[in-house]
Amino acid sequence: MRYFFIYPTLLILFVLGACNTVQNPPVYADLTFQHLGKIPLNVAQITVDVTYDPPFASNYVDAEMPVSLSKGLQGWAKDRLIAVGQGGTARFRIEIASVIEDKLPQGKGIKGYFTKEQSERYRAKII
Repeated sequence: MRYFFIYPTLLILFVLGACNTVQNPPVYADLTFQHLGKIPLNVAQITVDVTYDPPFASNYVDAEMPVSLSKGLQGWAKDRLIAVGQGGTARFRIEIASVIEDKLPQGKGIKGYFTKEQSERYRAKII
């Protein structure tokens, strides 16, 4: 009689435990621009300066991107720009590299419930 409750309990625990799966975070390939041609600059040195400090407002989604615009721009400058001159310095400066999320209006009522609509728009600003 006491096994009557143990087996169903173990079965329920086994089934519920099997429902929980561990999801690995997605792995993205490195963003490179090495397949594109180099851009020669008549300077001796190239510096990359990043002065952008992302705000922590709710509609700025820079931190949620797999690769931030700032990191992508730095990679672009490193992979594409090449110094070929004898003197001088070229400065690649990143002042703003933000991604802003705008909520879009959704349809209302029964028709809006059954309609697939775009809910957000993303704007990138690079200076």
